[in-house]
Parts: sequence; structure tokens; C-alpha cells
Amino acid sequence: MPRPCPKGHYCPAGTVLPNQYPCPIGSFNQRPLAHSLAGCVPCAAGQYCPSVGLAEPAGPCQAGYWCREGASSPSPVDGLSGSLCPPGQYCPSGTTAPVPCPEGSWSNSSGLGMQDDCKPCLGGFYCDSAGLTKPSGPCSRGYYCVEGATTSTPTDGITGGPCPEGSYCPKGAVRPVPCDPGTYVAVTHATQCEPCLPGWYCVSGSLYLCPAGFYCPEGTGFDLRGCPEGTYGPDPGYWSVSQCRQCDGGHYCSSRNGTAITGPCQGGYYCSHGNKSPQPFSQAAGEGGPCPAGHYCPEATVHPLPCPPGTFSNLTKLVSQEDCQPCLPGYYCDAVGLSAPSGKCWKGFFCLEGANRPDPPLRDSRGGPCPKGYYCSEGSAAPLHCPLGTISTEDGLASCSACPQGFYCPSTRNGSLLRTFERYECIVGHYCPPGTWSKHQYPCPAGTINPHTRMEKPQDCFPCPPGSFCASPGKSVASGQCGAGYYCLSGARSPTPDDGGMTGDRCPEGHYCPQGSTAPLPCPIGHYSNKTKNTHLSDCLLCPPGFLCVTRGLSFPSHTCPAGSYCPGGENSSQQAIPCSPGNMCPPGSKKLVPCFPGSYQNLPGQVRKMRMTSLLIL
Repeated sequence: MPRPCPKGHYCPAGTVLPNQYPCPIGSFNQRPLAHSLAGCVPCAAGQYCPSVGLAEPAGPCQAGYWCREGASSPSPVDGLSGSLCPPGQYCPSGTTAPVPCPEGSWSNSSGLGMQDDCKPCLGGFYCDSAGLTKPSGPCSRGYYCVEGATTSTPTDGITGGPCPEGSYCPKGAVRPVPCDPGTYVAVTHATQCEPCLPGWYCVSGSLYLCPAGFYCPEGTGFDLRGCPEGTYGPDPGYWSVSQCRQCDGGHYCSSRNGTAITGPCQGGYYCSHGNKSPQPFSQAAGEGGPCPAGHYCPEATVHPLPCPPGTFSNLTKLVSQEDCQPCLPGYYCDAVGLSAPSGKCWKGFFCLEGANRPDPPLRDSRGGPCPKGYYCSEGSAAPLHCPLGTISTEDGLASCSACPQGFYCPSTRNGSLLRTFERYECIVGHYCPPGTWSKHQYPCPAGTINPHTRMEKPQDCFPCPPGSFCASPGKSVASGQCGAGYYCLSGARSPTPDDGGMTGDRCPEGHYCPQGSTAPLPCPIGHYSNKTKNTHLSDCLLCPPGFLCVTRGLSFPSHTCPAGSYCPGGENSSQQAIPCSPGNMCPPGSKKLVPCFPGSYQNLPGQVRKMRMTSLLIL
């Protein structure tokens, strides 16, 4: 059985289902029984139909957009069914067309949704029609436009007005511009202010006479320029700093915009002119400063006063002449205003404190020539005693001479006077090279003697004589004779020398050495000795039997007694062997004749062997 076609649809002949033919997007149908697409109505302007089969629009278009007939979106942007609200206009929700921003406002943005979204006309501009995307133009010269102005020459006092006195309004002024300090204006509708006059200052558009202590160049406002430190200004109406007076010499002006000097310069400083402080810091500007070295400055000083000759000062800020320091000992100060001594005292002179010349001619409280017995090198603060071994025999010497060779020069006191100008002959047992200061300074060394005075060098000391010894230094004669059992050559230092024969030695084997020996004495022929340090001839031993001692100085017999001879020993057999007599035999080393044994014989002299009756036997 047929049923009515529902709202939002249409049902042509043959329709089977109720939703078979829905009204398309962008349309709707409020009535049932529609039989064709013509029964679907396009969505009204300001409304949107986002889906098929709608019985009515879904709702108003979104604020900031406007929807034409048949819109399917609340924020269409395709330009056919609608678009974003254009600049200069606003679109409330459901609007059928954009609404222009009213006079006094504008907008250069798209998508505005209400009138309040339109911007008030900018300050300094005016907006004289509706629907503007930018202000109409800038406010006229002589007027100011605050905000929302609809004309370039407003007079309502709300959106703007004419420029008042004391202010100026250039083209595009947002509000009256007060005259800058240093300018003024006395009319309305002004477009600029005039510079303030020289000698005057201007604030809030009015002229005021520049007060004393200040100067006001053309265009001065609040920035009145005070006469700078170091100057003062007693009169009003100055327009240049050159009209400010420099502070008087010996005084200072410590404040800006002063109308009189502040006070006198402090002691220890000087103030030439234009000073800012009682203690000027630097001399760079030529205005003064700390009293320089070599000078002193009482209160209110204009120029530093120099320290007098004989004084100096390496300090600054001195107040009186008494602060100047006397010249240092050893130096002289020969000019005024010195910051250091002029130089060192000359050679041959000494300079005491306060010296004013390098060569004081007379000895007084400031120095003088160097006295005899002393020396004064450059820069001497007092005469110096000649060192030991030197001598000074006249005044004014810069150095002492070395004591001459052959003499010694002691520094001896005679009462309270130190005598360094006398010399003495070098004593025996010693020598004195140049510069000797003591008679015992250079003794002849042990092993030598010197019996003479005024000797000059070590070579003047003689070696100790042979047979003697010189045990200690500084001797003029030998200490004594060489000890028995020893011999002493030249230069011996001990009675028992033991230096390997350089100056002597112990008496060797085969010899004997009595006291004072200059060389070992050999044991005579027929004697020998196998020990050292023999002292007498009796210490030499007789040659033993069976041996020969044929030379002197033997430490052992020289030969065994030869075969065919015998050596009975003693002095008699010391030089040659005795031939063996017939009937005897004498083998080597025989002390005496050995008789032939019974049954043997020897009829020849000087034989070694015995003969048998039948044959010769060799023993």
C-alpha cells in the first residue's frame, strides 16, 4: 500500500523506499509528498545544509563568514556558496551579506565576526567613510587626531582638536607635542617650536633668564650648563662657557655652577689657575697638581718653590722648605729644585750630608778632601782607611797604593789615629810581595830559610842546607842537624825525612848515617849491613867466613868463596880468597883448609878434590 514521501526527500513514480531519494547537500524539503527533485529547496542565504535528506537548514552560518544560497558549510571558502568575511567589513552569525565597518574605523583583516572587531581609526589618522581597509590619511598639520577621528581637522576634543599653545602638531600628530625643553611657542595651531634664545632657558614653552653660576647657549631647556669645576660665574645671562671666570691662582673652585671661589689651595699642592680641588690630582691640564719632587708648596701656592742647593726631595706634596731632604752622604746637590742628588762625590773627596758641590775644598760639616792615610773613591760618604797592605801618603787620593815589595804596611794605631801611611822592612825568615800588611804574613815555608830582610818573593827563600832540617815556616836558620840513622838533602823539613828521597830518607842497607848526614856513608870493603837506619860504622857487620865482601856499601856479601880457595872471614879475607895449599882440598864456600883423608893425597895447590892412591876421587 503506498505511503507518503517523508520530509527531506522526494519520491518519483516507482519509488520503493522512503529514503531512496534524499534531497542533496545544500538543499532541504520541509513538506512531505514531494514527487520530484524540484521539491527540494536550496539552503537560504545565511544558512547551511551540510548533509542529504534535510527537512530544514542545519543552522546559521558561522560568524566571520557569509553564506550564499545553497551553502553546505558554516564556514564556506569556495567563493560560490560563500566566503570568509572580506577586509573592511564584518559578518555576524547568519548574515546574508558582509556589513561595512562604520566611519571612524577600519580593518585590513578578513573573517571579522562583529562590529567591535573593526579597529578604531589609528591615532594620527582619520577614517572618513565606511568599509575602509586602511585609514583615509594622516591628521592635518596644526591638529591632532587621538583615535576614531572621522576628519583630518577634528574639533570635538574627543577624537582630536587644534594644537594648543606651548605645543606643536606636525602632520599625523596623535596628540599635542609639548615644546621640547630649549624651545618655545606662544600661538595655537603651531606646527613647530622656536629655539630658546642665548642667555635664556626654555621649559614648557616659556623664556627664563639664565641664572648666575650657569650659562645657557641657544636652545637651552632644563639642561642649564653650570660653570664647570675650576670656574665660577658671578653674573646672570651667560650663554657661553668662555664667560665663566677661571678660578684665581692659588685657589680652587670645587663645585659646578659656583658664583665665587671655594677657598685657598691646600699646602703640599699648587694651583696655577682654574683649579677644581684644593688637592689637584694631575698636572696634565696645566692647572696645578701635587707639589712636584724637588719643590715645596705652602698654602695658596701658585707656583712650586724649589728646594735650595744642598737639598733635594724625591717626594711630592712637601709643604715647607724644612721638608726638603739634605743631600745624601756621598752625593752632592749643586742646583735648586732637585728630585735626586746631582751626582756622586768626586774621587779624592768625601761628601757629608748637605754637600752642595762634588769637590768640597776644605774639610767642614759638608765634607772635604780625603786626608792622608785614607782613600775616597767616587761617591765616598766618609774617608775610608787604607786596607791592610796598602798605603796613602798624601791628601786627596782616590785609592791607596799597594805596599811596595820587600816591605809590609800594617794599619797601626798611634793613640786614636790610624796610621796607614808608614811602611816597614820585611823581616828575616819571611818575604813580602806587593800589598803585604803583616810582617808574619808570608813566612818562608817549612824546608826553607831566609837570613835576609826586605825579601820580595818565595824564590828568595833558600832550601834548608843539606845535613840540616827546617821544621817550621818563617825561619832564618836551620832548626837543627839531620837525625842519626837518616840523611837530609837540600830542603828537608824533618830530622827524619821519609818522602822517598826528595829531601832525604832513612839510611839504606849497606850504609850508616851519623847525625847531620848529607848523604848515606857506605859500609867499607870487608863489611856489609842488611838493615836500615844505621847510625855508626860499628853497625856495619864483618864479612862472614866462606864469603867475600869486595866492594863498599854492601847489603849482603858480594861472592861465595870460590872453589880451590878458602875465606876465613874478617877483614883479612875481605878482598881476596886464599889458595888451597897441597895436601888440602877447598870446595866452594870453604871457610878453612880441609885436609885430605887418610888413603888420599893432593900434591897440587888450589885444588877442589882429593886424590886416591889409585885414582882421583871427586868429592
